[in-house]
Amino acid sequence: MPTYAILDGVTVNGKPLELVAAGFNKQLLTSLLRDKYHFQGVVVDDWLITENCKNECIDGAAAGVQPSIKPGEFGVSWGVENLTVAQRYAKALDAAIDQFGGVSDSGIIVNLVKQGLVPETRIDLSARRLLFQKFEQGLFENPYVDAAVADATVGEASYKQAALEP
Repeated sequence: MPTYAILDGVTVNGKPLELVAAGFNKQLLTSLLRDKYHFQGVVVDDWLITENCKNECIDGAAAGVQPSIKPGEFGVSWGVENLTVAQRYAKALDAAIDQFGGVSDSGIIVNLVKQGLVPETRIDLSARRLLFQKFEQGLFENPYVDAAVADATVGEASYKQAALEP
């Protein structure tokens, strides 16, 4: 999960970063994370980066209103506010996002592929990354937890203590 922030004053390979949130930034996610550091895992975007920011989401702080997260009215598409929602998806996929958070309409991505704006191979790559993790964890071979073992171990004091150790 990259960050909502627009990283101003940062360079990658001697070039200033495009002033867009990290989830849309190909220089950060592809050039640096994937190419330079060889990260092969799943990149999940920050929540709601493809959505529009409306009403108090934009001007609420100035008006003294506490912004609230309302479906269809809250988004954090920083740096790409002028793009359409579909264009934001395409830009994030091009940057290296594999999984979108806070959204459930897969039709937008399907339409981008049908229109030839995002190659199907790009979607296949994300699917492979996601499935690899699931296979690596054995979720297909043994998808069910033993409820008795879970009851006996969840909340166990020694596990809580281990979690608190530096």
